[in-house]
Amino acid sequence: MSLETGAPPLYVADSGHGLALAEEADETASTGGLESQISGSFVAVLIEELHLATLRRRPPIPFRKLTFDVAFNKVGAFTLEVPATKRSWALVQLTTAGDLKPFGLTVDWNGVSSHVFRAESWGYKRALDHQSGRIIEVLTFTGGDMLSLLANRIAYPDPTKAWASQPSTTRAYTGAAETVVKQVLAANLVQAGDAARRVPLLDVAADQGRGGQVTYKIAPIRPPASPTTVGDSPTIASTLMDMVRAVALQSRIAVRITLHGARLLCDTYFARDMTAKAVFATSLGNLGDVDLTVSDPTATTILAQTSTPAYTQTNGTASSDPWQRVEQVLDLTGTDTDAAKSATEALAKGAGTVKLAVNAIDLPRLRYGAADVGVTGYQVGDIVTIDLAEAVTYADIVSKVSFTADTTGAAYAESVTPTIGADEDAADDQTLTAQLAARLREVERKLRATAP
Repeated sequence: MSLETGAPPLYVADSGHGLALAEEADETASTGGLESQISGSFVAVLIEELHLATLRRRPPIPFRKLTFDVAFNKVGAFTLEVPATKRSWALVQLTTAGDLKPFGLTVDWNGVSSHVFRAESWGYKRALDHQSGRIIEVLTFTGGDMLSLLANRIAYPDPTKAWASQPSTTRAYTGAAETVVKQVLAANLVQAGDAARRVPLLDVAADQGRGGQVTYKIAPIRPPASPTTVGDSPTIASTLMDMVRAVALQSRIAVRITLHGARLLCDTYFARDMTAKAVFATSLGNLGDVDLTVSDPTATTILAQTSTPAYTQTNGTASSDPWQRVEQVLDLTGTDTDAAKSATEALAKGAGTVKLAVNAIDLPRLRYGAADVGVTGYQVGDIVTIDLAEAVTYADIVSKVSFTADTTGAAYAESVTPTIGADEDAADDQTLTAQLAARLREVERKLRATAP
């Protein structure tokens, strides 16, 4: 029986007509003819396979639907639905254990932003479409962006040695935030003594010594035979992504991995203050749906006790207000971790958060992605301004941006939805989002002070 794959017809981006039939694109892809269909001055969304061993691009992939996230200091996820054609079945290469062999994807979004992902799992669905009477076959691939490499590896105390030869002592890195982050990443991803831990074709960008002074310790687990021993709290189980977030608590910094030619580049970046240039307001026509949630702090005063014993107090911004004061005890009697640093982190975790889920609308002069002549481009990590009402203005960070390209409806549809403020859906990143909210309060106060 002959099977038809897809209903309604499937499409890929095309410059002349916006979309081209996927069946046609799939046939031309095998002969390299797809380039002519998508060449030109405008490309909607272009998805290409990336061979991980060489980082060479392969022919574009026709798709049904693509969704993905780009997040601040967090792995972004993607889901890609494609028609089950000969071209897409070629992506399914299995290991001897039956698992999907990871492959790469590059996404060019309207020519203003590019993204690189790693497919890690897959699924297949075959069903009868009762409206058309046709059988539809769909392959679905899921995975994450290249920050997943950091989330899948820990920081060794001595990265030059194998796990069996790790020391029982703590390794401390001290210096500028960028220096510490890049030293730890390079040691564990590029120069690791265990060759299996190294990521092929990955470079860590040159250190520029940016950011404030920080300390990060990689402490092994203490033997249970000496529970009274005072030492550093174990951090050896923390991932490299956890390490970046821990450093960001001391000096705001973030990482990203991008594709440069035939190599991956891991680099750090810092939040840009775009409050004067990137403004979202109903009066400007670029503010759609808004979901605002403001939560009170859970800790304004940290009362720490160390092993001396010694008592220290660290106050947050609202500690002097009797109606807002929230006291929290921090037990440091079993560790020699720096009390001031631990108290600062505890305050960051307990800071009140502001979450703004905003459906923004790109304007000719303000959009997500690259800037251009007369066009302001905003990125994940930028601090932007939201005007909700008269005298109600918030400045917060673009913590996540969600993308959707969908060909399954009556008309091709795209959407770009930024989350501005704390991403409360990510429970593992509450420390980060609370810390960001606390630091951005000062920006808000400045905005309000200069308001007419």
